[in-house]
This record gives sequence, C-alpha cells and structure tokens, in this order.
Amino acid sequence: DKYTHFTSPIRRYVDVVVHRTLAHAINEEENDGFATVDAKHSGIAFTPAPETLYTKDVIDDIAANCNLRKLNSKKAQELSSRVYLALCLKTKPLIKEAIVIDLG
Repeated sequence: DKYTHFTSPIRRYVDVVVHRTLAHAINEEENDGFATVDAKHSGIAFTPAPETLYTKDVIDDIAANCNLRKLNSKKAQELSSRVYLALCLKTKPLIKEAIVIDLG
C-alpha cells in the first residue's frame, strides 16, 4: 500500500480508507456508487488490493466508528483537563471573589 499522511495522527485510518477508495475510483473499478467515470491516470502504475474495495455500507460503518472514537477522544481530553485543573487547585488553591450569574 502507498500512503500519504496529510492530517493529524488521530485521522490516519480515515486517510487510508479515503486513499484506498480514491485509488479504486481512479482505476475505474466498480465500487457501489463510488466509481469515477473517465478518471485520468497520472501515469504511475498502481493497482489497489481487491480487499480494499469497500462497499458503501462498510464505509458508513467505518465512518460511524471513527466518529465515535473521535468523540470519545475529545471527551477524554476534556476530562483530563478537568482532572489536571482539580489537581492544580488542590495543591495551590485559588481564592477569588465572584458572582454567580446562572446555574443552568
């Protein structure tokens, strides 16, 4: 497999899926609605592996899984920040006068 990394590390698998799908489209192989008509080759010989020919349902499942993992990663990062703040405030409390504006 040839692969070019162009986004953050958390999106690498998605990039690979996109590269594989594009490789099949460029080679004008049928791919359940993802085929590209009249695609022009760059002159570089490359034939994607048959097992990387994803159906639309498989791509939908991959996208849903990747989106769930991205959401979980974001939640973990937010919780980690809260834990870090709590530990900082525990070791060096910060006392300030404040006014509560809303509890909702």
